[in-house]
Amino acid sequence: MGVLSGGVAYIVSDELVGDYACAKTGQCQTRPVVRPDCNVFPAYKHSSCEAVYPSAAIENTILAGVSAFSLVRAAVAANAPEAVIGRLAQAHANSGRQALAAYMSDLEAAAVQAGSRATPAILGQAVHTATARSLAQIYPGKYLYYPRAPFDFVYVPTGQVFELTTLGQAGSHAARGADLIFYTLPR
Repeated sequence: MGVLSGGVAYIVSDELVGDYACAKTGQCQTRPVVRPDCNVFPAYKHSSCEAVYPSAAIENTILAGVSAFSLVRAAVAANAPEAVIGRLAQAHANSGRQALAAYMSDLEAAAVQAGSRATPAILGQAVHTATARSLAQIYPGKYLYYPRAPFDFVYVPTGQVFELTTLGQAGSHAARGADLIFYTLPR
């Protein structure tokens, strides 16, 4: 990540703590470091650019800002439409077959109970229906559900379209032109 502080450009990156032997055990640790961004100073000779290392106070200020930015970025990502849809879908799938029966017709519930070959499709449709109802309750007017369209959900503020599916069905859903969101069916 690039940062400008006091008219000097810095780059913040992770640096390996210790040597590369940790790669064998998978126990590598990193720490953030702040270095001058020499690419921003094309007129400088490489050695003079590297002489602009930040003081400890500047480095601490930059790292605190980067940490705050990372927290904001994580919060925004957690509320992104695909994250919201995915969390709700997986929560409904995790609720199990009995809870999902509330989103099935009597005929569908009986087919699932009997172990029909259509069980995965029926459960998937129940997850879709449950997710759509939850989205309508929690975020009224922000999400539209289209059970028969080439995609499942539209995030109204941006028009972004999403297809909710399992990994096993990803191939058949990928060509629909929507962003894929995955969930795992209950056993």
